[in-house]
Amino acid sequence: MKSLVKISMAMAVAALVLTGCNCTKNMMKMTGGITAESNPSLLVQKGDKVPADITVKFAPKTFDKKTTLKITPALVFNGGELLGEVKYVQGESVKDNYQVIKNAAGGQFTFSVSFPYDARAKVCTLELRIEGKCKTDYVAITKLPIAKGISSVQDNVNYSADLKLLDDNFKKTNTISQSAQIVYEINKSNVRKNQLSSSEIKQLADFVKANSTNQSATLGSIQSKGYASPDGPVKLNDDLSNKRSRTAKDAVSKSLGKSTKYDISAYGEDWDGFQQLVQESNMKDKELVLQVLKMYSSSSQRDQELHNMSAVFKTLATDILPKLRRTVLVASADVKGKSDAELLQAAQSDPSTLDIEEALYIAKQLKDSQGRIKVYQAAANKSGDARAYNNLAVELAKTGNTKDATTAIKSAASKGSNPTINDNLGLLALQSGDLKTAQDALSKSSSSQAKADLAFANGDYAAASKGLTGYNLAVAQLCNGDVAAAKSTLASVPASADTDYLKAIVASRQGDAKGAIANLKSAIQKNPALKDKAKNDAEFTALFALPDFNSL
Repeated sequence: MKSLVKISMAMAVAALVLTGCNCTKNMMKMTGGITAESNPSLLVQKGDKVPADITVKFAPKTFDKKTTLKITPALVFNGGELLGEVKYVQGESVKDNYQVIKNAAGGQFTFSVSFPYDARAKVCTLELRIEGKCKTDYVAITKLPIAKGISSVQDNVNYSADLKLLDDNFKKTNTISQSAQIVYEINKSNVRKNQLSSSEIKQLADFVKANSTNQSATLGSIQSKGYASPDGPVKLNDDLSNKRSRTAKDAVSKSLGKSTKYDISAYGEDWDGFQQLVQESNMKDKELVLQVLKMYSSSSQRDQELHNMSAVFKTLATDILPKLRRTVLVASADVKGKSDAELLQAAQSDPSTLDIEEALYIAKQLKDSQGRIKVYQAAANKSGDARAYNNLAVELAKTGNTKDATTAIKSAASKGSNPTINDNLGLLALQSGDLKTAQDALSKSSSSQAKADLAFANGDYAAASKGLTGYNLAVAQLCNGDVAAAKSTLASVPASADTDYLKAIVASRQGDAKGAIANLKSAIQKNPALKDKAKNDAEFTALFALPDFNSL
């Protein structure tokens, strides 16, 4: 009897096992009723991720009621694979919490997956590995290839194209000047001899002499500006300032030469100079004096109020007012700078002879990048000017030397805050893949273009398209799937190897194999390195088998 019971139990267990196996076998028999697709069908790199939306469809009578399916997305490439997040679906008799697919009606299951970008996976296959179980372990049912290749079109972006140079302040003609001052005793306009022997007067005379004989200079009129201190009657002070401007001119005319021209002017009471001297002084009642100037606009009222403060006025009479009884003499000359031909010669032979403004000006006119780099480097070494380091960084980046460009832009940034330098720092960080530094720099930018570059790096191509222009706009439009817009944008972008390569991608996406190959040939002629890039670019998967492609 016991043996009979054991046999019956064994048969029951076997029946259960067979039942479990049967449901899985049923699923395996119906694999033709399971289909899947990926959106996009050509995977697209977005930032440092490769996302996709996947839909798995089950035909009616396909999904066994007692089965749970395990779905594993896998990105398979030569040398490895990347696995996505596992998903589960269940039949209607399974007591679990996954999405239910009914046997009679069938149904579909949609989910999103995101893989970390791996450059090795540009040519790859995205497949779904489907396993099923009833009550036992999962067993493999089928593999569904649903996408091939990863579009890394975002790698074609050229952040260095958006770098900006800083301007020079070079002028074809520079105005230089030299000033001197003659001080008078109170209520007097005669020039004392000791005033003519000052170092200021000697420097003024030397300036006039040097620029009178300099063929590159045009000496202007000497300005003689007479002033009076703002104490006493206004009419008296007006007369004094007029006389002082004339006596100063007469006194210096002997040492400055007979041919020198003068411009004589009188400014009367010098309240502006008075206020400035008081502000710069350490006098005890400074704020009180400044308050009087603020309260009264009339010269006579001010004078009266200041005289009423006897102690304060005594300080003013000793330390402030004597400095305002003066004539200021100003000589100026317009000096022609070096000609463009002279600057070009210096830039090519010895750029260290150029001053900072000359260097920044003439470098932009040099046709070769190495010449510009040489000039900017010499200017940076000589002057330490942030503009020279910035412009050096821009030129280095355009030659592909991101490492040295980053060093140069960091030197520029260390010289002080500048919006353009900050943006360039962020863009070069993007170029070298340093997203954190770029985020720190560009998040503070007021430039819509810089913000668009950052949006692009973060995979927000729609936002990027609103702020980018030219070549980079076309890249963003392609990343966003707007092929027609990218084609239109590229039509007005200057020809280059990179532009031709992007045109080849556009043609390939539009099914124009001949156009794609023609543009690739043009790109490779300009830059042979693009040949190897094209051979491993998933954008051209449809061309891989064509003889014309393989003969590039």
